[in-house]
Amino acid sequence: MEELKTRKEIDAYVATQVPVGDDYWYDTYGIPKPDNYDELKKKQEEDRDAKLAQQPPVPGPGDPAPKKKQKPLKKNLSDKNKIFRLRALLADFFDPAP
Repeated sequence: MEELKTRKEIDAYVATQVPVGDDYWYDTYGIPKPDNYDELKKKQEEDRDAKLAQQPPVPGPGDPAPKKKQKPLKKNLSDKNKIFRLRALLADFFDPAP
């Protein structure tokens, strides 16, 4: 059992480095290949392609940075609120240094 676990770990690592055919997995691990293998493989690839198409594209090095969404400004501020906010901003700006 330990040997199979080690083999699986090695195979999984190698598969991340180089393409490994499906026949290798079926033959190595004694898994019977389904009768409708080609049909299942085609559906699996279509599902993967559809999933990739739904993801937003990854920006490349020459692409502009994505724009951040800005919060909408509150337009119906009362005069009292505007004065209070202005006073608070000025107080922070002119806050005496320690």
